[in-house]
Amino acid sequence: MRLSIRAEQMTLIESETQERFVRRIAAHLLAEYSTATVILPNTERFTVNTLEKETLFELVRIGITRARIYKMTFESSIAAFTALMFEISPNFHTNRICQVVFNDDQVAPNDQIELLMNTLTDKSILSMQENYDPVSWKLDDVPNELENNAPAENLKESNDRNVN
Repeated sequence: MRLSIRAEQMTLIESETQERFVRRIAAHLLAEYSTATVILPNTERFTVNTLEKETLFELVRIGITRARIYKMTFESSIAAFTALMFEISPNFHTNRICQVVFNDDQVAPNDQIELLMNTLTDKSILSMQENYDPVSWKLDDVPNELENNAPAENLKESNDRNVN
């Protein structure tokens, strides 16, 4: 007997996989960055631990989408990118230093986030925080094809750095 999975079943599996990943990143943020301040586009301020659950999940989805723009596929890389959005600023990736790292074709996309974290100084982080743009929590400037959840096969696990 041959088992076949219909397209709509595969879509459901991919969606569930994506949502489990969103929940894992949200749990990580609550555990490690609970007091990080988030300023939403309407200028309301929250700490990660006071955000409504669905708002936190939506912000995590935005982080995942933005990480994928830079061709990150490892869960650990995507999670680290998303954490930096919460810890530093949602638009940290637009900083000149980040752009140099994220546009370096000599470094694999999943290695770029680690290189960036090893490159950042207190001064560069402060600069990114000073340029915090709450509007970056919106996806208006993200290409349409990336707004939809990417298929689960695009989420590859790194053997050495996974999100719990």
